Amino acid sequence: MVFSRVCRQRKNISSSQKRFLAVYTLGDGWTGALGTGSLKSYAAGHDDEEADAPFLIHDGPVDSVSAGWGHTAFTSNGSLYVSGRAYELSSLMKLKRLPSFLRYFAITVKKEKKDDDKETMSFYPSFASKIMSMLVRGDVNPGEHTELEKKYSILLSPTIIDLPEGEQTMTKPSSSEDSLDASACFTALITQNGKVYSFGSNIFGQCGTGMSSTNIWTPTPLVGLSSQSNERKDIPITQVALGLQHGLALNSDGEVYAWGKGERGQLGIKSLVGESVSVPQRIIQFRLPPKDGAQQWTEDVRIVEISAGVNHSAARSDDNHLYVWGKNVAAAVKKGTNAQDSNFPTLVKGLPDNVDIIKVSCGSHHTAVLLENGSVYAFGKTIDNQVPVFEATMILPAGVIDMPVRQFKSDFDITTIVGKNGDQVLQLNFWDEEEMRDVAAYTPAWMDHFSVPIRSVHRGMLHTVIVT
Repeated sequence: MVFSRVCRQRKNISSSQKRFLAVYTLGDGWTGALGTGSLKSYAAGHDDEEADAPFLIHDGPVDSVSAGWGHTAFTSNGSLYVSGRAYELSSLMKLKRLPSFLRYFAITVKKEKKDDDKETMSFYPSFASKIMSMLVRGDVNPGEHTELEKKYSILLSPTIIDLPEGEQTMTKPSSSEDSLDASACFTALITQNGKVYSFGSNIFGQCGTGMSSTNIWTPTPLVGLSSQSNERKDIPITQVALGLQHGLALNSDGEVYAWGKGERGQLGIKSLVGESVSVPQRIIQFRLPPKDGAQQWTEDVRIVEISAGVNHSAARSDDNHLYVWGKNVAAAVKKGTNAQDSNFPTLVKGLPDNVDIIKVSCGSHHTAVLLENGSVYAFGKTIDNQVPVFEATMILPAGVIDMPVRQFKSDFDITTIVGKNGDQVLQLNFWDEEEMRDVAAYTPAWMDHFSVPIRSVHRGMLHTVIVT
């Protein structure tokens, strides 16, 4: 494989792009996810060949960051900050289908003064836009959560979301990276005490709080993982991962729990296929390769890393095995027929036996794997073929990435890699055509605006978040 690496000569950098410990955004601000205070903000660079200067939205310590489909979340000094549209997925998707010139008309935002004279931004449909607003909101009838909806529906700038008294976000550098995940209008985070809280869209119980409802408006503990009635409450949760409408959590004993929508096997529990569950359930059956014609199963698996795609999930075990389950992850029984779903974790084929797996990350419909030697493999749906690739295939050879990496993260159809010193950022596409894999990795255009090391990159539907 011949690799064509794209490098750019750095341009003159303004002082605002020389800051360490800062959060920047670029892309389309139609949801408020850019955190600039306006729905009309736009900076090219999310999927563009050229990039404008990113917006600086936070200047100071940052522990963890995540980009949801229409919102941005990060933690700093024990607090959780959110900007954008973090609730109501159906409303978000209706908004996205509107022409851009109608989006702002459909939602109006005004400043409201509280008793302490502080100004907050609140959601209000004006009379003129009420009909349009009804098209993009799932529930226009006033109810018990009306005030919360006004307060949280659209957050135009990073806003502190209050946690229950006594709780703080995780701040230990070694454990904070996987302690926050934002997805399709719902968010989950691990607190310093090892408990999981979630909020956002909850139609399929994807918040894991024991109930199904349109929304969970404030951070609420997951039932069975964080509640006082849980007999395993003293075992802290170490990682959380969210799909489109399902979630995963990993505890320090290497046990994986799943909840939310299980229509396509993404929960990894055969008895829950076609069901939605609002209480986290432990995944206990892992399928091994057949031996002497007989199917093998094991419950003796210790998982060390989890990831979730739109409707599939993946996990890496401490014995260097990679498991995948969910939608279209298994080859068809008969040639020419559709791919199959897997209702339980099954071993991924195609990875070299003698090289350690160090990172796994699910995009929307594919999964990328980083090996110890710096090579990258992938499987799932490519960007140029509707038929999934079922065996892991090398898409980036060893010797290109500056190892060890600072970040390896798949979002939507792109995998982003940040090298060890933070001055190498590669974005990698998964092509089915082998010739295209030779030019699959490139340096994003927005790197021209930075002279300081990059810590991490997070991609939403139409926006990018960059952490220095």
